Amino acid sequence: MTIENDDEKISYLSKFLQDQELTSKCKKICPWDETEKDLGKFWSFLKNAKIDNNFLQLPDGTYFLGDKKQGSILYIRKCYLHLADIIFNEKIDHCRITGNPGIGKTFFSYYLLYLLQKQNKTIVYHKACQHPILFNKQYTFRSNKLFDFKEYLDNTNVWYIVDGQPPLEEFDKMIGTSIRFMPIWSWNEINECRIGMFNHLEIAKVEDLYSRWGGIPRFVLENALYSSQQNHLEEAISKCNARLLDFVGEIDHTDDISHRIVHIHTNLPDEEEEKEDEESHYIKKFILFASEWVAEKVMDKFERNYNQLLRNFVTASLFENEYITLQGVIFEQIAHRILQKGGSFYTRSLESDFTSTIEIPERIKLLFNDINKIEEDKYCQPIQKNFSSIDAIVAPHTLFQMTTSRNHPINVNCMKNLVEKLGGKLGTNHIYFYFVLPKDLYDKYQAQPFYTNNQTVAKKIPCWITNRVKQYALKIDSW
Repeated sequence: MTIENDDEKISYLSKFLQDQELTSKCKKICPWDETEKDLGKFWSFLKNAKIDNNFLQLPDGTYFLGDKKQGSILYIRKCYLHLADIIFNEKIDHCRITGNPGIGKTFFSYYLLYLLQKQNKTIVYHKACQHPILFNKQYTFRSNKLFDFKEYLDNTNVWYIVDGQPPLEEFDKMIGTSIRFMPIWSWNEINECRIGMFNHLEIAKVEDLYSRWGGIPRFVLENALYSSQQNHLEEAISKCNARLLDFVGEIDHTDDISHRIVHIHTNLPDEEEEKEDEESHYIKKFILFASEWVAEKVMDKFERNYNQLLRNFVTASLFENEYITLQGVIFEQIAHRILQKGGSFYTRSLESDFTSTIEIPERIKLLFNDINKIEEDKYCQPIQKNFSSIDAIVAPHTLFQMTTSRNHPINVNCMKNLVEKLGGKLGTNHIYFYFVLPKDLYDKYQAQPFYTNNQTVAKKIPCWITNRVKQYALKIDSW
């Protein structure tokens, strides 16, 4: 190789000396290195990985980080694409991706390695409880000390990927740090991954686990057949107590019980918004029970042992923003039970302010994860919160939205998705949209606007919505 330019000579010499110094401090790993050949092989062959139908497949005999336990295939979630675009945005210097354990954050880091390798980037990769690794264009280095990579970490062109390594609080304090929330898995993601990677699992088995665990593939797919792992959910429910009200809203609480019982959700883009403003997505967090099954189990226990505490919590902290999400979770479960059993309820039109009493009959409860499974005249609840403007539907005429917040816009995209279960676009029936409220909110509640998933006012509202949807407040004053 001939280098004629002086600047290029200096740069080449500096890089050569840096590599020589690094080799003296760290273990240099090559694909043919017998002691850690699998790690070197992974990095050398990563660029040859193939993407097919949302799956990234490494070459035969190659494993992520050279670890057979990590496998050689990963499912590329749609949020991986969005979050990668956000991370590669030049406006963002530091980004932390957080969320529930077991949803694929580590595999997202492998996907980032793949993208960066294709760009010939140098990366320092540091996984919790493991020695840091430096990946550059040609070689891989492993060291006992992160400090050995200091010169690389000081280089703004080098990427530093950390997986589960504390202290998170110090990282968050860095100027320019952006925090994004990785969502739990939807049923469609779970099933697509089942077909591609876990096709030995029967769909009925996976559906049952999903209805219990919610969108956590670690337990719904990876550990589906291990009873010792499946027992963790029942154990978490049996151990939960009033402390749940203290730590349920903590994003990074290390208590496994809380993460199994409640899940972190975030604001997702819909198909129309994916290309519009991705920087505003994945930044909000709200806490919900892992599933309707878990919610029922926990509420049974709380109503038996902590009923007065529940009352005090839902009412005493009303309007205090830091508690609104937790309030809503508890109040929603209470309201579901009351509405399903039926009875007399005070209602107020949010258009005319006319008040009346309505009789709601007791109905059979039906849980669904597919809109097509909704049945008329049953109290239908979504298994997961994919329907961001409704908590229950009695097709074809009634929608319920429980809230402890003064503002709860109606999601127009959710309404569009439900149209066929509400009489269709050409239907003539009224659609009663009830905001189910604690008594302290009932008298003051106002009609709500229609928003997109992006929390902006919808510019186009279908005529069938404006003509047929009637908003009401419905009071829950005792339980």
